[in-house]
Amino acid sequence: MIPIDENFLSNLNLASNKPQFIQSGQVYDSTYGIYGSFQTNDEGNILEINLSIINYKGILELEFDNDFASNCTLIHQENGVYVLFLTTQLRASVSRKTTPTACVCLDNSLEGFKDIGPDDSIYLVVERKLAPIWGYETKNPFKNGVFDNEFFYRDGNRYLPRAVKTIPDNAYFSDLRVVNPDSPAEILGFKPGFKCRNSTLFVLR
Repeated sequence: MIPIDENFLSNLNLASNKPQFIQSGQVYDSTYGIYGSFQTNDEGNILEINLSIINYKGILELEFDNDFASNCTLIHQENGVYVLFLTTQLRASVSRKTTPTACVCLDNSLEGFKDIGPDDSIYLVVERKLAPIWGYETKNPFKNGVFDNEFFYRDGNRYLPRAVKTIPDNAYFSDLRVVNPDSPAEILGFKPGFKCRNSTLFVLR
C-alpha cells in the first residue's frame, strides 16, 4: 500500500493540459521543480503524460536520465482510493546522458482509469529517483572536474561511497523520531533517506 498523507496535498487538475507542478526537491545543492502535462480523451482516460523540469538554484543542471524510462501505474488501494504512481529519474546534465523533457510510459492498468467512480478518490504520487552522474558502475566519481557528492564522500584522493538507505513504507505509520544510529529503530530503517523525493497530489477531474 502506498501511504497517503492527506494533511499535506497539492492538486492536479486533469481538465487542463498545461504543465502543472507535481514534484520538487534539492540535490547537489540545486533546487528544481518537475512539471507534468496530462493529455486525456473525451472518455476521461489518460492518453499521455509529458514531464519537464525547471532548475531554480544551484550549479549543476538536473534533467531526466536517458537510461531510465519514466513510468506510471494505476493502483487500487481500498475504500475507493486509487493512486497514480509515477516514477522518474533525474541525473546531472554534465553526464551528457540527460534531456529536459520526458514522455511517461503508461502501464496497462491505466486503461481502467475512465471507469473510476465519481465518488472515488484519486491521488498522484510522484517518486523521484536519482542516478549517479557518472553511472552506477563507476569506481571513480570524479570526472571532467565534477565530483559526485550525492553518492560519494571525498577526502583528498580518497573516495568513499555514501550508503543510500531507503525508509520502508511502514515508517510513515509511526511517530518515531530517532537520531541515535545504534538504536533498534535506526537499524530497522527509520533513518534519513531518499523518501523526501516523493510528493502527493489530489487529482481533480
